[in-house]
Amino acid sequence: MNVNSTMRVGALFKLDVYKEIGEAPVKSIDWFHNIMLNQGLDHLSGNSGYAFFIGYVAVGSGTSIPAAAQTGLDTYVASTNAVIGSTGGRNMSEKYAFGRKTFRFPRGAAAGILGELCLCQLLSTSPDQIFAINRGRIKDALGE
Repeated sequence: MNVNSTMRVGALFKLDVYKEIGEAPVKSIDWFHNIMLNQGLDHLSGNSGYAFFIGYVAVGSGTSIPAAAQTGLDTYVASTNAVIGSTGGRNMSEKYAFGRKTFRFPRGAAAGILGELCLCQLLSTSPDQIFAINRGRIKDALGE
């Protein structure tokens, strides 16, 4: 018996920058896509050699075009696992499931010119030792 199946995995990112908690954002970057990394697909299929949930988001200052063979960020700046909101669900008629998490960085931790981000897990106490699942370039004011 032959079974043909198609599965798509991905993530969308949206960024909001706040001066103070509770105030309106001073800058917002609308939803944008990323690329799933080869090691991320291996991890999701249970073949990465690691047993962890993806619990962090990390940002960096790199600007290279994401490539599936990458394993992390070009230039790590900060990461956080502080989730301030989480939801999920399924749409059976359109055949998809989703999960949404809202992460918050401590004030000043993700400062500077940021060009990339990823969902990841920290591999050690060294902050730049991450296992990235995906990688996206942060859009600029022109949407590029």
